[in-house]
Amino acid sequence: MGEYKNKLKEKDSIKISNQKKDFMGSSSIQDNRESTVVQNKVFQLARWKLRSKDQWMGIDPENLGQSKIHDSGDSPLGSVVEDTTGAVITPTSPGGYNLPTGSYGDWRKVARKDEQVDHFPPNAAYKGTIYESTDAARRPAFPIRNREGHRPPKGEKYGYGGHVSTTNSTFIQKGYTPDLNEMMKNKDYFGALKKELSDKSNVALYQYENRAAFNELLKPGIDLALANGWISEIQQEYLYIMLQGYVDYPRG
Repeated sequence: MGEYKNKLKEKDSIKISNQKKDFMGSSSIQDNRESTVVQNKVFQLARWKLRSKDQWMGIDPENLGQSKIHDSGDSPLGSVVEDTTGAVITPTSPGGYNLPTGSYGDWRKVARKDEQVDHFPPNAAYKGTIYESTDAARRPAFPIRNREGHRPPKGEKYGYGGHVSTTNSTFIQKGYTPDLNEMMKNKDYFGALKKELSDKSNVALYQYENRAAFNELLKPGIDLALANGWISEIQQEYLYIMLQGYVDYPRG
């Protein structure tokens, strides 16, 4: 569980890198799950996270479990690059001028046109709680496709599965979001996160047949909640165990 207890330790002085990196070249890509190497294959529309020098790990549903070797330059560990634009974000702790890692505002920098960034818990759940004073751009969130989870295609009804339960005003949302709000009014941010992770796993199962598809996108938001003092280390560990359960039982 050591890696589950890692927190955001980077200093506020870390600045966002302006360096653009071409991730659409002919670098070897290794599938860790099958231990095979595929030459000259391009994974488009995906984000990669720097795990060690020149070693990038896929964090999107499209490239989850993949690794890629590419010059990381002076980027600090934990940096994330979006491979179609070269946009980069670097680890940033809360409390400084820059938007913190795992926040809505930070994810927006590497979100694509076909995506939205989804607050979890949703902004509506913050009303009347001790967490409400935190600016919306600095609250935990994760990037998600418009069609694949957050907002269904025009004309499709909301609230019938496959989309997050907090989207728009539906018969599901009208009961779901108030429950989250009540938890947060009682200072139970942990309870709200548990409920939200379960909901996101349902969307991942529906869209990708894998409950763990969003895991690497959700972890920074959990870490941000810990860094903000909204959950404890034990609660963070519990939430990481939930995510590991989705890895162990992806269709459970």
